[in-house]
Amino acid sequence: MNAVRRVVAWWVLTWLVAISFAQAQSAVTFGAPDFPAVGIDRVVDVPGAVVATTVDELNAALASTRVLVWRHGSTIPAASWPAIKQFLLRGGRWVHLGGEPWTRVVTGGPGTWRVEDRTTSILKELRLNQSRVEPAAGSRVRGVDGAASAFHVDALPDGATVSILEPRFTDTKTYPDEDGSPGAREAVAHPLAFVLKPNDDEAFPFASAAFAIDRIRGFFAGGRWVLRLLSKAPSAAEIAALLQEAEREAVDLRVRPARGCLQPGEPAVVWVEVETAAETYATYPGAMTITAPDGAQTVIPFAWASAFGRNEPVAVSIGTPKAAGIWRIDAQFENGRQSSSAFWVMDDALFRSGATLSFDHQMLRKDGAPYPVVGTTFMSPSVHRDFLFEPNVAEWDEAFATFARLNLNLVRTGLWSGWDRAAEADGTPKEDFLRALEAYYLTARKHGIIVLFNVFAFMPPRFGGENAYLDPKAVAAQQRFVGGIAARFKDAREFHLDLINEPSFCSEAKLWFARPSGDRFERDAFLAWLERTFASEGRVWQDEVRSRWRLLPDEPIGLPAIEDFDDGTTFGSKRPYRAQDWLRFANGAFRDWCFAMRKAVRDAGSPMAITVGQDEGGLLQRPHPQLMADALEYTSIHTWWWNDRLVFDGLAAKRRGKPMLVSETGVMNRELLSGDALRSLDDAKDLLERKLAAAFAAGAFGVVQWCWDVNPYMASDNECAIGIHRVDGSYKPEWKALARVAEFVAATRDEFDGYAEPSTVVVMSDVDRFSPRALEGFAAVHAAARNGTRVRIVLEPLARHDLDQATHVVLASTTGISDDAWRALVDAARAGARVSCSGYFEADEVGRHRERLGTKRQRLGFAGAEGVELPRLIAESGYGVIDVDEWTSHEIDGARIRHWTTPIDWAMRGYGRRISTSSVGISFVEPDGDLPNALRFSPFGVRIHDVRYAKATLTIMLDERTGGSQGLSFMSFGRP
Repeated sequence: MNAVRRVVAWWVLTWLVAISFAQAQSAVTFGAPDFPAVGIDRVVDVPGAVVATTVDELNAALASTRVLVWRHGSTIPAASWPAIKQFLLRGGRWVHLGGEPWTRVVTGGPGTWRVEDRTTSILKELRLNQSRVEPAAGSRVRGVDGAASAFHVDALPDGATVSILEPRFTDTKTYPDEDGSPGAREAVAHPLAFVLKPNDDEAFPFASAAFAIDRIRGFFAGGRWVLRLLSKAPSAAEIAALLQEAEREAVDLRVRPARGCLQPGEPAVVWVEVETAAETYATYPGAMTITAPDGAQTVIPFAWASAFGRNEPVAVSIGTPKAAGIWRIDAQFENGRQSSSAFWVMDDALFRSGATLSFDHQMLRKDGAPYPVVGTTFMSPSVHRDFLFEPNVAEWDEAFATFARLNLNLVRTGLWSGWDRAAEADGTPKEDFLRALEAYYLTARKHGIIVLFNVFAFMPPRFGGENAYLDPKAVAAQQRFVGGIAARFKDAREFHLDLINEPSFCSEAKLWFARPSGDRFERDAFLAWLERTFASEGRVWQDEVRSRWRLLPDEPIGLPAIEDFDDGTTFGSKRPYRAQDWLRFANGAFRDWCFAMRKAVRDAGSPMAITVGQDEGGLLQRPHPQLMADALEYTSIHTWWWNDRLVFDGLAAKRRGKPMLVSETGVMNRELLSGDALRSLDDAKDLLERKLAAAFAAGAFGVVQWCWDVNPYMASDNECAIGIHRVDGSYKPEWKALARVAEFVAATRDEFDGYAEPSTVVVMSDVDRFSPRALEGFAAVHAAARNGTRVRIVLEPLARHDLDQATHVVLASTTGISDDAWRALVDAARAGARVSCSGYFEADEVGRHRERLGTKRQRLGFAGAEGVELPRLIAESGYGVIDVDEWTSHEIDGARIRHWTTPIDWAMRGYGRRISTSSVGISFVEPDGDLPNALRFSPFGVRIHDVRYAKATLTIMLDERTGGSQGLSFMSFGRP
């Protein structure tokens, strides 16, 4: 009987909707004879809608209609696109009844319709961006809230699909000069129904069956788009519900506390905020239910009113809460919209609680026990990077509960822009910002999760100074900001600081490159560094610098020109060695800046751990993790672009005696030239799983995925595609990869104890990082990392300090090495280490001749290179693929050094065998089973990595084929 009543009710609702549409003529749909439909199983009737039977009728109707209802799935008539676009730009409303939206342009006319090849161009014009069509047969559909019954489907039919979009909701940057800036929130999404595969976790639907977008500002302002994305045609009940959704006002209603955290007895204020494109007077009455920590509830009525497009927030006083804990706010507006938030009343005991966190040479330890980390980056699913300016404890509490259930034990968060909102002009942190951060940390503590807070990003703010790193005014303000945070959180036992995200030096105009800014502070600091570095007894430092840079006798000494950094001819005034020395100075100056920030933290009385999260660019010219390590508790690397060098990334960022964290890794959006996605959703999941496992293969104490919530409020299509929790409320399969690795690490936590530092060291010269002609740069070092993880990578400037415990040392093939680093190699050999090197390097780091081993320069052929794609460095230098074992032994001051004329570590085949036969100790662990022999030494293939601990050996099998079906084959501990 209940089922009958439901059916009758929905038919009545459909009839009423049809009558209202017929009276107002507010909806139009397209119905040209034999117009093709793609991606939907049938074309349905829409009660009450005007049917345009020609393209001209449709175009004319769009000039005055309110709602466009699309029934034909992916197809769209080419001749109607301009009118449809203008309709949407005017704020027209769009209901899409199924299939992938508008990826098949149709040309011609009745009787001659032609469906063109798939394109994502229209989707990208509409800021819906990439689309993926996923199989959904057998899946069930679950409606959200009031739409539950309308959208319910027990099992989708065979062949059913669902389309998944990646919308972007901004075209601006709030802070144009800050690279991490979000933009205006021009739209907001509302889930209507989800798709769940059989046996899926209810909390993680793999796709959205339908969702609505309110277009509030910018392009398409005033519109409401209701997108149903299933290939199965909608029922009458669904159509009625979708049309009803389209008629709702495009508005964003929110409630938020004035402060994220209050002290007991402080008055509480809640802001009611409304964003709407309408420029007429409107009121939004409602009521708030305030729930205290003990469950007691209070209902407070309120009303918000607009005045001709002005969206001013309204303050609602909710009394003076005293009990420590989370106070929840649930607002119900009379128009049916809802909004929830919460705030903390300070819980001092919880804030001061937590374990004693410490580090040994490798591992984070919690109360003395090993505590490997698997985490995510998290801000907010609704306001994203504005989360500390619009705090919502309710969202945080829900998310942290999910993280704890998935065994995630650390979140990384912080500021990527907006420091003028977080700090006064002199750098003093603002109270509202600190209160929001306290609330965030308290929520993490409630669920037992460590917080790693990122303070600055890319370049620190200058706070009115001239140079971000070298002007004392700027540095003092930065110290005031960092120190203010540290002072407030000095009793927070599970709170770490990341000083700056992916730092560049020293020009804001050249982010992602280390290039000079040219100001007076930099010039004076560079000259002072040159004098300190090159002054020696009996020699004027200017003479040494002119010799290094090949300057004219009367040429002034100063900052490098931009062209000094570029490869090409050196005719004229180009001075590439001047650029190399500036890069050495830049790395040292950044290290000094880290020490200055560290001093601010310690002067504030805080013992919190400090790191710097750098990306792969820091392994080349930008500030390098190893060179700043002594200012940090642990180094940190972000593994983004070099998906064939994941283990190398970690090894290169880890310095002996210092733990290392892969604090950002995820899957960048990559597209074919056609605009289609390069990777499937499962390929992306596998790649993420491989990245997570590769962090541990490189000896990291943990890994942090970027990021949990996809952020649509970035003016970058790439940024809007990264993350796990989509804008429409569904989840990418990447969550399964993160959960799988987290579950393994949590279950085997005690085994991560007594990490054994590799005693085989590969030395990487400055030439390979700083030279404009480095080309492939560190191909040699990468080769070593590829063929076995039982190696350490040591930078040339650290050779004097980090070779004393090495048993085997490999000098990666290079064109030069400093006198000091060469002496360190000879000293290591004299102390008993086996030292091996190859190629020609009878030169110092700036190309001046030096007698090393007395080898001669020679050009090598390409023997054995058939069918092998050579790295650019090998091809342009004349080096080839090597299949010989010839080497010579040299004795220098009692030290024996083995040398191959041929650069063995550039060889594309047999590198592992060459090193192994030289007794250097780098070896490839043969996999069990019948894996093809051809994979063993291929740049892409299945690789097994062993990481040794005192109790056990962690074995990780990775599938490194870019098109491979597996990311991580297994992670397992075995007894030694």
